[in-house]
Amino acid sequence: MEDDLFGGIDLLDIIPLVVVAAVEKAPQYSNKKTVSRTGVLSGSDFVHELLNSGDEKRIYQVLRMKKETFLLLCNWFRQKQLLRDSRNTSIEQQVD
Repeated sequence: MEDDLFGGIDLLDIIPLVVVAAVEKAPQYSNKKTVSRTGVLSGSDFVHELLNSGDEKRIYQVLRMKKETFLLLCNWFRQKQLLRDSRNTSIEQQVD
């Protein structure tokens, strides 16, 4: 019989949490520029424009992950009901 080292925890359920923790710490250690956020777009409009820009390099520079990964992470938060869209802030904006 094989010992369960993780006490029955499904590792696929905790991977997004590890990613979020890493992303939260990343600004301390990166040279992430925020100049692009000083434009005239609101936070919601900025995230929408960024995700629909088609510029994969810019998306990665801002989000520090690929667009597909970002959207999967946002959907995971939505499905697990760990984050919710509010009247003023979408889940995508909260994760950004």
